[in-house]
Amino acid sequence: MFRLLRSNPDLRALFVAQVISFAGDWFSFVAITGMVKDGTDSPFLVSLAYVMFSLPSFLASPIAGPVV
Repeated sequence: MFRLLRSNPDLRALFVAQVISFAGDWFSFVAITGMVKDGTDSPFLVSLAYVMFSLPSFLASPIAGPVV
């Protein structure tokens, strides 16, 4: 895989952009859960924030899977 990334600049750019996007998603998730925890001090609301953050992926997976 690394040989393919080194030899194909377009794939390398896409890979780097995807890694940056995933990192941004993770940082936003950590920030949202931290804000909910600090603001409410409720484990239930923190878990609800996690569910709301993950719900679009679970709902779109059955539809997007066959398309891709």
